[in-house]
Amino acid sequence: MLKKKIVFATVVLIITLLGMFTFIVLNCSSYSVYINEPQGEHYSNIRIAYSENNVVEHSEPVHEDGYLKITFHSIQKGTTAADIIYSDTSGCSYTIMRNFTVSRFNVLYNSEKSSFIYNINGYPVYYVTAALFFGVMAVYMILLFKKCIKRDMYSYSTVFNCGLMIMFIGLALFFAALSVYFILNYRDYQADTMRDLTSIIFLLIILLSIPIVFIYALSMTVSNIWLIRHEGFRVANALGIAISIAMILGIGFCLFLPTINYIWNPGRRVYTAGYAVICSLYAFFEIYLLSTSICALIAAKHKPAFDKDYIIILGCGIKKDGTLLPLIRGRVDKAIEFYHNQLNATGKKAVFVPSGGLGSDEIISEGEAMKRYLLERGVPEEQIMPETSSANTLENMKFSKALISDSSAKVAFSTTNYHVFRSGIFANQAGLKAEGMGSKTKWYFWPNAFIREFIGLVVSQKIKLIVLAVIIAAICGVMSILTL
Repeated sequence: MLKKKIVFATVVLIITLLGMFTFIVLNCSSYSVYINEPQGEHYSNIRIAYSENNVVEHSEPVHEDGYLKITFHSIQKGTTAADIIYSDTSGCSYTIMRNFTVSRFNVLYNSEKSSFIYNINGYPVYYVTAALFFGVMAVYMILLFKKCIKRDMYSYSTVFNCGLMIMFIGLALFFAALSVYFILNYRDYQADTMRDLTSIIFLLIILLSIPIVFIYALSMTVSNIWLIRHEGFRVANALGIAISIAMILGIGFCLFLPTINYIWNPGRRVYTAGYAVICSLYAFFEIYLLSTSICALIAAKHKPAFDKDYIIILGCGIKKDGTLLPLIRGRVDKAIEFYHNQLNATGKKAVFVPSGGLGSDEIISEGEAMKRYLLERGVPEEQIMPETSSANTLENMKFSKALISDSSAKVAFSTTNYHVFRSGIFANQAGLKAEGMGSKTKWYFWPNAFIREFIGLVVSQKIKLIVLAVIIAAICGVMSILTL
């Protein structure tokens, strides 16, 4: 699947770059210099001297909307410097210089800057090309993500595809906005074009993410405060506050880093590369958190089809007297609700597999405690097949699968809403194809519980995430230097 993405991205990139190159060859044989004229001022006595003749020529200067416009046209391949000499109404004389190069394709560009991407008359084509590339990739990733959700909702590849989808959508919208902005403000930005593009991109992306970060951090903080009020202070109950502080500090650091640059002044290349690396790592974390949240919410809202042979109920701790705590009771009630809905809709009975072993402080296993509750709720004993040996979610899935002798059986599992996505991943690891359903929990408990799930996902994939983050940071750092 990764190879297919790379091939598709490469093909789209080649097509868009060929389109950009064709546009430049056909439309960029001239270059216009815009000199800002103060209000009421018209520069006069305009003379232009070339270091090399017969490379470029210029048309008659014109005054246009507060600018003095001088357009140069290519004649033949070569390089020349043009001294533009003009006077204001007080008689003061000014000189500006432009270095021009005509390429073998008759493209005229301003080569006075040692920029990787040269200044051309149609420079917005760079932004339009980027918008088209990221737009096509965004559509492709949306379709691919929808296909992933249908094929395998519970997988790290689904999170990865969701992250790519978010990134491409964001970049497509961003470059589309930049294209419109620079086309409307063509004369103001032509002289500098791409020089500071990398810093601008990362700064604006951070600025645009502030509302999302603020809402996310506020909801996490409020939920944690309520959680601590109801259940007391524990480190686990304050994870949301810690993540919120980290996100806000990250935003603040990215915003104020340019100010630090003016004070410290480490050098343009060092600063630009460092800024790109820091902002890209923050953006990577933010996108991964957002993509995981989206996948978890989709999984939590998913309703399994009414064709199930077995319903696994995941244990999570019981009372000391062997009765169910509210969290695990909600999981059992959700399974019972699905059982009756399926029975009413299709007439098909499913077998319950309450799964959970005996904890160190428990008098009976979680599986047995859930079985007793099912019997109290009127479920026939022959419809219950408890699993009583597992100690964690992965074992829940493995041991429950071992009890289900029919490899072609259709299976659902019931857990708490925030735990559905990660449980589905464990089911896949156990070789069990199953659909999850999520029971509701108190609103102030869900965000913090999800953060714990997110940290669990990060830890389980830490090597891959570190490698991916390093690659992204390296690419952004190198590209930032190339665009200087």
